[in-house]
Amino acid sequence: MQNAKRSLAAAIALATMTSSAAFAKDTAFSQVIAFGDSLTDVGNYDVFTNGGDDREVAISLLSQNLGLGAVTPSCAGMQSSFCLPTIDPTLSEEELEASVTAQIAEGMSNGGTGWAVGGHKAADVLMNIIGPDNYEAYLQAYGLEADPNRHNLLSALMPTTGDDGLTPSYPDSELLTQLLVQQATEAQLVAQAEAAQAEGDTATYDELMAQADAMSDAIDGTFADLIATTGTSGNPHPLGMGYLESTLGSADHNALYWVNGGGNDLLSGFEEVVAGTSTIEEVTADLDVASTMLASAAGALSDAGANYILVSNVPDVSKTPGVYAAAYEAVYSGDDADTLQAAVDAGLMSQEDADAQLATAFEEVILEASATSETFNSALLAKAKDIDGVLMVDQAGILKVALNNPTIFGLSSSEDQLYCYDGSGNDCIEHTVYGINGTSPDADKLIFNDSVHPTQIGQEILADYYTAIVNAAQVAGQLPDIAIQATRTHTNSLDESLASVRYRSAQTGVFTGSSLGNVDYDTDYIANIRGDGYANILGLTYAVRDNAEIGFAVSRSNIDVDNSQLAIDSTSTNYSVFGRMHYDIFFVESNATLTDVDYDDVSRSVSLGDTYNGNLTGNTSGENLSLGITAGANLLNSETFQFGPFVSFTKVTTDVDGYTEDAIEGFTYTDLSGNELDPLGMHYGDQERRLRNMRFGAFANKNWDTINAYAEIWYEDTNGTEEDTIEVGVKSMEGNMSAMPSYASVDEGIFNGGMGMIAGIRWQAADAIAVSATVASRPTTESASVNLTYRF
Repeated sequence: MQNAKRSLAAAIALATMTSSAAFAKDTAFSQVIAFGDSLTDVGNYDVFTNGGDDREVAISLLSQNLGLGAVTPSCAGMQSSFCLPTIDPTLSEEELEASVTAQIAEGMSNGGTGWAVGGHKAADVLMNIIGPDNYEAYLQAYGLEADPNRHNLLSALMPTTGDDGLTPSYPDSELLTQLLVQQATEAQLVAQAEAAQAEGDTATYDELMAQADAMSDAIDGTFADLIATTGTSGNPHPLGMGYLESTLGSADHNALYWVNGGGNDLLSGFEEVVAGTSTIEEVTADLDVASTMLASAAGALSDAGANYILVSNVPDVSKTPGVYAAAYEAVYSGDDADTLQAAVDAGLMSQEDADAQLATAFEEVILEASATSETFNSALLAKAKDIDGVLMVDQAGILKVALNNPTIFGLSSSEDQLYCYDGSGNDCIEHTVYGINGTSPDADKLIFNDSVHPTQIGQEILADYYTAIVNAAQVAGQLPDIAIQATRTHTNSLDESLASVRYRSAQTGVFTGSSLGNVDYDTDYIANIRGDGYANILGLTYAVRDNAEIGFAVSRSNIDVDNSQLAIDSTSTNYSVFGRMHYDIFFVESNATLTDVDYDDVSRSVSLGDTYNGNLTGNTSGENLSLGITAGANLLNSETFQFGPFVSFTKVTTDVDGYTEDAIEGFTYTDLSGNELDPLGMHYGDQERRLRNMRFGAFANKNWDTINAYAEIWYEDTNGTEEDTIEVGVKSMEGNMSAMPSYASVDEGIFNGGMGMIAGIRWQAADAIAVSATVASRPTTESASVNLTYRF
């Protein structure tokens, strides 16, 4: 196969043509690109998390929730597992070379964005991102030695870059074939043994299992030989490249990146401590290196231009059925258990005391596993939290919440979650009722399928959690719009009041009024935002001259909006100084408005799995400054009818203070230091938005004795901060905040251009009293108002 890697110019030419999904409307991201282990593997290695009907990992479900479609394996374009080409031994060398070249070209064209591989450790994740050559340089920079134990053994089976850095190098074909035959033989022996056991043939079962164990040892030997010849620097890429090598060092600025890892480092460390081959101190030191590598993986993406990088911590391995079963086996079947039983048999201690000592020893093992997980996660948070573009997600925390509240998610009791659905791997205790061989099999009652992998319902809960974190910024991103709508409600009332007396003599007096309207608009990210608003206004005017008037007005307004994702209740106090003047055929009207906004209740909807729907709430405040001017000219020479063009310009600046959501009762967890942590609630940073509105239109006024009718029709264009981000952070990931897409409203929502109009009538009820009523329509709002004016 060595010659088959030559003459791959066509395939290499495709190496820089990594697929990139078109930027999808209504989503903030171009694509999801994922790196990690079996919790993220979408098919590079056939494990439960991606195999079978209707089984999808959380990260692929997240991508679909975001409207981007399923994540597919980076090796999807190849004809065999691990990005290896298939070899037909009947082909000539020339034909074989052409076949491999064609397969690699196909793999380059059709490979997906899921780079995760089951069994990967933190070092593998780093190498998959930066590539084998850069990984070697990384080891040298950190003073580390190359160590196969730091890697997934499957990395020895995948392609790596050849000596020229372009063509792939493959594992030894004879050893690879030998390995595959051995693995198939082992699986066959185990199946035959289980069949014999089912028939009650214990002797045959023992004989076949002994042969399977011997074959397992042979497999380990073959793996060792493969590692000795090819190393563990393979990557799930047709040319053996790391992701950034395949993109020439540039990340997709609009992609959502996902990085997880460290779970296999923790599990192997736990096994070493239980087996007595490593001390807890040695394992802790190795895990510190692993957390550094995982943070470095995220840092490499950030340095390459990635703006949105989700980095997940690892689940608490002490909560998994695999660690529970291993700890139980180590304690209750170990030498200490035999010693205690001998003491009981000799009458040196009671069975009750022996059981208590074993229970204490078991709890100590579980506690140590939990503490090690927590130490790893704390180290990862400390090292990754300040990397540009990194948003930490608390996978460990949300799983603890689910395990603490299983019935809310449709699961069985907490005690049942110590068991798995499928114990065929002999590495977890299968549930006697809901397990695959139980009296009432039901995977949806358990959060773990096997020793460590979630069931499909577990994956769905995780996917919904990740989706809620990613979309949280888009809920908070609506707050500035609400403030702008509040200011508009006030200034629209002023504009309507001024339009009703245009070209009339200036007056000194007071006026009061009320308006009622509805809000209905979409943005690129959030659709069908609807609600109601009302305002009460009080003002006074002073006649500077017969044709010039100034005034002051204050109003209190309320706007409540909601949709399936959010509900926002707000109240605002608006303060304006304004004036109007006319001279000959011309008029000018202007106002300056300051608005204080209280967001009394900002509610974000959260759905987790099929059965839980809740709301996270918070409150905050902000302020707006609005400046507006309108000018026009009367084209008619009539005392009772005015008509002409006008132009209006408004500039609004709005600021919203950052805030933090309240925890949902019962949805927090406590770490080993006694701190109560919230994995669902979010911190939000400050926001600032700018809006500029220009209107061009025509006005008309008609007078009949004590009645005055007035109207305006116009076209408006609005621009400003049409796309925005906001700093957000998960509350339990304290100290980490990162900018996420929060708002996009190009030609939509308050930035939606279009036609508008007002129409109203004013009745001079008495010499000093006038009443006016106005209806108005703009691209996103409709309103009606009534004003009462008293002239001194």
